[in-house]
Amino acid sequence: MTYRLLLFTLALLTPSLLRGQSVPADFAVSMERTSCFGTCPVYSVRVDATGRVTYVGRNHVRVSGQQTKQISSADVAALAAAVERIGFFELDDRYHIPDTDLPTTFVTVTRNGRTKRIEDHFGAPKGLQAFEKQIDTIAGTRQWVER
Repeated sequence: MTYRLLLFTLALLTPSLLRGQSVPADFAVSMERTSCFGTCPVYSVRVDATGRVTYVGRNHVRVSGQQTKQISSADVAALAAAVERIGFFELDDRYHIPDTDLPTTFVTVTRNGRTKRIEDHFGAPKGLQAFEKQIDTIAGTRQWVER
């Protein structure tokens, strides 16, 4: 009975322990959404390894200026896992077309002393587009952006 309890406890704890180890201390994800000729929301958001979210609203958002909040380590681990899953550091640095009416999204990831910034103006892979949505969802930008 004690052996089964030990195995059960290890099975429950192992995923959390692994998640905590998978996020380096310098891990950070930043995303900036730029303007368009319409009313596209202009803001930036940053999530660091400790779960601190820093939002700065600039234009066409419900809340202008800086806001901060805290998210869970599991949410930070989910972002770190997404970076791996989509092969962020292997993606192109720029997805762009010459149309100037579209907003641009810049995504920057720092991990293990390495930083990469990707410009997504148009034509980014679905994985990167999904990651951008995941950043917004996990950071909770909707509360500040949507009017």
